[in-house]
Amino acid sequence: MPLLLPPVTRRATPPHSWTSARAGRPAPGPHGRLRRALAAAVTALAAATACRPAAPAFGDTRQQASANAESFFGAFAARYTNVQRTPKFAAARGKLGRHALSPSGVFGDTSVWTAAAGDTRTLTVSGRLRGNRYVFDASATAPAPQRPGDSWHYMRLRKLPTEDVFEWVTAVDMATGGASPDQLRDVWRALLASAVRTPAEPLLRAEYRAVTPRATHVLGQLATLDSLAVRPLGDGTAVVALSVSLHPERLKARYPAFGQYVSKYVEPARYALTFEDRRGGRWLVTTARKNRLTFRLRATADGRMAPLDGPVRPMPDTLVMRGEAWAKFSIFTIGMTELTADVALIDGSDERGWEFRFREEPDWHFPLAVNHLISAALRRPFAEEGMQLRITARERDDGQTIIGRRVLVNVQEGAIVRWLGGLGAGAMDDFAGRAEEDENRFLADLFAALQDDFATLLLAGGA
Repeated sequence: MPLLLPPVTRRATPPHSWTSARAGRPAPGPHGRLRRALAAAVTALAAATACRPAAPAFGDTRQQASANAESFFGAFAARYTNVQRTPKFAAARGKLGRHALSPSGVFGDTSVWTAAAGDTRTLTVSGRLRGNRYVFDASATAPAPQRPGDSWHYMRLRKLPTEDVFEWVTAVDMATGGASPDQLRDVWRALLASAVRTPAEPLLRAEYRAVTPRATHVLGQLATLDSLAVRPLGDGTAVVALSVSLHPERLKARYPAFGQYVSKYVEPARYALTFEDRRGGRWLVTTARKNRLTFRLRATADGRMAPLDGPVRPMPDTLVMRGEAWAKFSIFTIGMTELTADVALIDGSDERGWEFRFREEPDWHFPLAVNHLISAALRRPFAEEGMQLRITARERDDGQTIIGRRVLVNVQEGAIVRWLGGLGAGAMDDFAGRAEEDENRFLADLFAALQDDFATLLLAGGA
């Protein structure tokens, strides 16, 4: 699946045609940040595994590929370098985290917002590298991203006519340089094609260690590649099974607070997700349990995905995600089963990505002491058009590619939702400060290492 993200063109107000979906908080909480950190780690492992053929796919010429790869990985390295927040945004961020699921507590607080009108409140924030610090600044005139690494953040809270119901809309856009959505797709396809062409696991391991030594070293402080099994099927395709183990105890040597946070919140978490089409064909199966992540898919010799079951055929433009997820907060374990989302492929001439829409309430699993609380508020986010998440990469008119996300979710206040919000706020409090600083340093180190490895590879003429 092409993991491509979204872009913006100019504006300090978002488009009104968002149709995206996700169950989650309006502002990225610590678990959202951890998911992105782990996704970055897994993506880096995949990139390292087949870096040699993937590197030239960043551009039409080796010179262009080198410039595009440098700006792409450099943008993410910049984003996590010595992160600072101006006082207004630092205070607003804490309040938004505490009241994500109880918006009435922040709706009337004028210190949080950069604009207010009637039943709507908005907060716009710019992020950019200033010297050796990445600074987030809240401003009603926050500009669109210009240089690789620049970002634009938008949060809108609207009080709906229905009592105790609020609508959150959030957007994040980050400039990543000149690698177009098509080229980012080609990088992904090169990774898959390389695995199909080199099925022997020892050769793949030797390849990624030789080609990406810096990234392998940084990533080894969090994750190790347990197995990379490639099983040819005799029809030009192969089933690829990837298993990655997380080692938070290793993080503690250089990133102690982040390692401790991963041990507390990630180790007990687990999930199982399957992406399938309407005919029942499975396209991706992924699980996480006891610090081990697994991924299973089928790829063709030219790097396209094929269903795990049955004959080769093109991926349809819509899939269904089914699964379950469990997490532990303090002494409580909370779970969701029968989790379902419609997933649409965005495949335009200048934009690629995915759109998720959650319209079916999952089965919730709470501690016995909480089961007596009225759960009507839990159904509200899935009503009507449901929760929406859109993740795309879009090419702007000036040639800059913007990666970002769009989220829309309705929240109905109630006792059980406020209880969940309290657990999330507690996790966010644990994350804010040293743990977040350590996570930022880890990600900055990882993306800088990938930037150096790809530069060395392209300079040496590897292909």
